[in-house]
Amino acid sequence: MHAKINQKHYELEAELNCYEQQIETNQDQWKKSLENRLTTKIGCKLEEQLQKYEVNGMEFKKACHELEHVRELFYLFNTLESIISAASLFHYHHYQLVQIIDNNKNNCELNLRYKALTDQDMKNMVAYGIQNNRTLTTLDLSHNQIGPTGAKYLSDALRINTTTIKVDLSENQIGDEGVQHLSDALRINKVLTTLILVWNDIRSEGAQHLGDLLRVNTTLTTLDLSHNEIGLQGTQNLSDALRINTTLTTLDLSSNQIGPQGVQYLSDALQTNTALTTLNISWNEIGVQGTQHLSDALRITTTLTILDLSGNQIGNQGIQYISDTLRINAILTILDLSHNQIQSQGAQYLSDVLRINTTLIRLNLSWNRIGIQGAQYLSDALRTNKTLTTLDLSHNQIGSQGTQYLCDALRINTTLATLYLSDNQIGFQAVQYLSDVFRTNTVGY
Repeated sequence: MHAKINQKHYELEAELNCYEQQIETNQDQWKKSLENRLTTKIGCKLEEQLQKYEVNGMEFKKACHELEHVRELFYLFNTLESIISAASLFHYHHYQLVQIIDNNKNNCELNLRYKALTDQDMKNMVAYGIQNNRTLTTLDLSHNQIGPTGAKYLSDALRINTTTIKVDLSENQIGDEGVQHLSDALRINKVLTTLILVWNDIRSEGAQHLGDLLRVNTTLTTLDLSHNEIGLQGTQNLSDALRINTTLTTLDLSSNQIGPQGVQYLSDALQTNTALTTLNISWNEIGVQGTQHLSDALRITTTLTILDLSGNQIGNQGIQYISDTLRINAILTILDLSHNQIQSQGAQYLSDVLRINTTLIRLNLSWNRIGIQGAQYLSDALRTNKTLTTLDLSHNQIGSQGTQYLCDALRINTTLATLYLSDNQIGFQAVQYLSDVFRTNTVGY
């Protein structure tokens, strides 16, 4: 069966190529011929009759016949040209899609990333790959050219789909309109748990649609909106929904221009939300003020365990707010503070709290400037801390001396399992310190 289909495909492709060559070779000649016929034979005949102020029935019929013949030729020419143009863009994708979908018809996952899929491709993908599929659970459509119309085709399928739990639409162009289609579908869909919409030109209007969805949806647990432009208004829309939603556990809003005021909206929602466990608001320029708002929420929340604040310019003052909160917060386990202009003073604030905190297991301080002094502060804390298992101090200018402080602490610490120290101007002697530590401590670096 596959051999017959392939043979038929190649025959049709050869025929289309033949038509394309004929049009390419003769199109100028055909157009010139049609132009001559219009301007001479037909035009002159009508002009002759009109100049005599009479229209002979027989001559008029001849002119009409010529016009009808020209119309038919134009229609044929334009139709063939359209077929060739459409085929050159569509037949390859359509054939490839059918093959991929057929090869994966019994699989749980369908990977169509980087296939240059267009809206038209989505129409066929939905028809062949989703509507009648009873095994598909994960659909990857990332890195394509899917717009709002393609998102609508997908949404129509999701309304009746009963198996797919994860859809990745990262790096397409569905925009606010596409988000509206998806949101409407997910009011009906009862199985999808993960929706990834990274880099999709989504703004505040799209966030409003998602916010309205989160008020009523009871199955979605993971929503990734990173690298969009929801802004302050979009953050407020989502935050209002989080006050009510009881199922979403993971929310990624990194790189969305939410600013300190947007963090305040989120913080207010976190004080009443009882479901969210993971929040990523990295690279949002929240600054010291935003960190203060968030710290207030962290004193109250009873569910948030993973927090990413990287790239937010919070500095030493922001770290002080976070550290004070960690004295009270007893549930946060993973904290990312990388790329935040933290210096030795900020490291001291963290060190003080690490002496008493008993829940934090992973701390990322990479790409800061804690220096030798900051390394010493953290080393002192590691002597008594009994819970931290992973510490990232990459790119922090701690040098050989700072490394020695850490090595001395690791001779005592028995819980730290992973330590990152890359790009810290560590010399040969510091490497020797680390080698000596490995003889008594199993920490990796």
